[in-house]
Amino acid sequence: MAYAAVISLKQTIDRLVNPSQTSTVQYSSREIMNILYEEVRSLQDVLEGLDKSIGSICMERMNTLDGQIRETIWKLEDVIETHVSNQFLSQNEERSSHDAADPFLISIDLEELKQDFISLIETVKMMKEEYVQELSKPLPEKVKDARSRHDNYLGGNKSKMVGVSRLFSEIQAQLIEGTPSKKSVLLIGMAGIGKTTLAKALFEDSSIVDHFECRVWVRVGPTYRDKEILRNILDQVNPGTADTVPKDELADYLSKSLKNRIWLVVLDDVWNSQVLSDLLRLLPDKRNGNRVLVTSRIHEVDKGGYGFRGYSCKMLLLNKEASWELFCQKVFDEMPCHVELKEAGKKIAENCEGLPLTIVKVANLLFKADKTIEFWNEVAANKQHSVFLNAYAEMFEVLLPSYYYLPQHLKAFFLYMGILPQNYGIPLSKLINLWKAEGFLEPNPLTDFKQFVKKCLDELISRNVVIYRRKMYFFGPYSTSAKIEKYYLNSAFLYMCVKEAGRSKFYQVLSSYTEDAEECMKSQRRLCIHNNVLFAIEDAYNSIASVSTVRSLLCTGPYHQYAVPICLEYLRLLRVLDALTIRFYKFPIEVLIKLIQLRYLALTYDENLPASISKLWNLQFLIIHQHLSIVKSPENSSYLPMEIWDMKQLEHLEIMGNDLPNPNSGEKSLLPNLLTLLDVSPKSCTKRVFERLPNLKKLGIRIESESNADELLSCFDYISHLNGLETLKCTIENPVFTSGVVVRARLPGFFPKYLEKLCLSGLGYPWEEMTKIGSLPNLRVLKLRCNAFRGSKWETCGREFPSLEYLLIEDSDLAVWTIGDNSFNLLGHLSIRHCYKLKEIQGNYLNCIRKTEVVDCNPLAAYYARRISYVGIDVRSSWEEDDKINA
Repeated sequence: MAYAAVISLKQTIDRLVNPSQTSTVQYSSREIMNILYEEVRSLQDVLEGLDKSIGSICMERMNTLDGQIRETIWKLEDVIETHVSNQFLSQNEERSSHDAADPFLISIDLEELKQDFISLIETVKMMKEEYVQELSKPLPEKVKDARSRHDNYLGGNKSKMVGVSRLFSEIQAQLIEGTPSKKSVLLIGMAGIGKTTLAKALFEDSSIVDHFECRVWVRVGPTYRDKEILRNILDQVNPGTADTVPKDELADYLSKSLKNRIWLVVLDDVWNSQVLSDLLRLLPDKRNGNRVLVTSRIHEVDKGGYGFRGYSCKMLLLNKEASWELFCQKVFDEMPCHVELKEAGKKIAENCEGLPLTIVKVANLLFKADKTIEFWNEVAANKQHSVFLNAYAEMFEVLLPSYYYLPQHLKAFFLYMGILPQNYGIPLSKLINLWKAEGFLEPNPLTDFKQFVKKCLDELISRNVVIYRRKMYFFGPYSTSAKIEKYYLNSAFLYMCVKEAGRSKFYQVLSSYTEDAEECMKSQRRLCIHNNVLFAIEDAYNSIASVSTVRSLLCTGPYHQYAVPICLEYLRLLRVLDALTIRFYKFPIEVLIKLIQLRYLALTYDENLPASISKLWNLQFLIIHQHLSIVKSPENSSYLPMEIWDMKQLEHLEIMGNDLPNPNSGEKSLLPNLLTLLDVSPKSCTKRVFERLPNLKKLGIRIESESNADELLSCFDYISHLNGLETLKCTIENPVFTSGVVVRARLPGFFPKYLEKLCLSGLGYPWEEMTKIGSLPNLRVLKLRCNAFRGSKWETCGREFPSLEYLLIEDSDLAVWTIGDNSFNLLGHLSIRHCYKLKEIQGNYLNCIRKTEVVDCNPLAAYYARRISYVGIDVRSSWEEDDKINA
């Protein structure tokens, strides 16, 4: 967490030294701030350097140093932000309402903090020296012994393999019959999935024993010494000789010992690609059937410099049937399950989420407990039951290295994913917004923040600590792409994240109020409230209010429609307030305007926003949802206050039921950083508004009334002014169509040329208007829902939709679709849903199509879909959707 603290302080200093329009640091303070910035930046360099030596340092000592520097950095950041907030509020109160001066230009004097800065600079220098010294220290002997000499596999109780018989046979064949030139087999999977168990079963398999003259088992682990590993191998090849061979002769002696022998070496639990590369280089490569079986938690472990030549396979989570089989094996010891326990038992096994280690731990606990239907029903009904929590606690030390040995820039990133409740999928867009507002991530200046986040998530997926649900989009003839919809943590990893985050004061999760809750909350950086009722409990309210340095308050429990008191007045340093699950009857503006550090504000509120919202000069993300979606006539439209145009830091604006007002003339009425504007009506889609949003990339238009259709559908008239727009969504809520009548409105002649994704719903345009969309050169995704276009025939002309990769047609009255020559040349995924009238699709094969879905359609639609697709199609009923998603 020291790295995240350093990044946060760096960004805090940078905001003060290089302000936008909000403040200015007096010159006398600026010099010392610049010195402080450079010292903090140099500490960041030292921390990043730890990643290169992560396998040869003592993690226990490093964690102690990490905690010391983290606390020091946080303490100074608290002092700075408290001082800045006090000065801002003080100067703001001194100004009269008719003051002509810029209300956001605040002079910040940090002179009285000079001694704090000097003290931190000295501390940072000392900490850097300690880090450097730590890198030069050898690992303690007890670590090396536990790792290399006494932690080898020496046999043990065999257990029946469950759910991996096909994988077992696959690897067995590779080891015995595989290509001689491919000497390595890599087995990858998350911690607790059974890699070592499978490798042990292979190691002991009779056909493997008969085939290899020499078998060696070595556990490598996250920390290592190559010479110790070589001695370990030699101990098993020629027992009693390892300690007599000089260190610099070990490799040669081992090579000679293995020469002319067919051998199998198992390298269990490898963490580092360079380690694997070095070890493979030291083992003789005669290409005579010798094999190395490697197990690892990390996909990229085979990307070392030596060049991995071999076969890779990944272990997957168990399905429901295999989970139940393993569960029964451990609970009933090969005896049949009692009939009355079967239903609850299957649910318990399913709640283990396919992770074998969880199944084994839970089963062991139930084996020792009373096997009563009442108790088992309790366990089955509650994934937070003590049986599961105790199982996760027993797994904690096994999973923890997956966090400890992450690169510095991923540690806070990963722990943060534990803020949401169990099995709560996290949309990527929300993750990106929260992470940016939190301020502990630092992408390369040349890298888009969204791409940086995706790269970090890919790294976590590669390390098998994050799982995801994805929807496959098959793009192009030779490539496959997938849209990841939501990211998850397995519950065992979620438990580990929450426990480690609380221990390191990164955040504290509160689901209930217990006797030790107040102690647990002390000095926490973030509070995650999983039960909003806690605010109504006086002791809980007071405890939350006492954490005055908290930076984030995340209310992620079930939606609470009744007002509860939130102690915002005490949390003066908040950066993130995510309270969409709490309904506000009155907007807490008197409190909020004092939270000048606020960057992310999300809540549920039905009335208009006050003008003073603009005093939140650091705000980047403003999200206001409605408790009730009230249909308003165009004459009664609600507008945001004109002062919204003063909020220059805004990047994301999502105000349900409100519109942007037409800006005043002048350069100040501009939102230069706004990238996303959602849930506005056509009233916001004016030329004057669009011209003041020069960098807008995503626009969502929500139309709640069909009255005066021509006016409502004029929302596209000035869309061409948004030159950088990439995503456009326009929806009419609950549209009502007159049978046989198609609207007269027309699409604009020009859409933004960089538009990549277009989603339309309920608009009722005639299909002839699709020609204007078909000419867009960069359009990749097109979703047409709820009669977005109407009419019985759609004829596409030749060479339309040149870049389209995904097409969805849902709830349409289309009957005949004619595909023109050379159209949809890159279409890889076609989804047709609820098109009951569609009876004919005319045209040639779509050459690139890799997947076609037909859901709840006329049988003739499925027949014709097969005729335009080289591959088989997926025809199903929407009743099967849930099972298909969960599979």
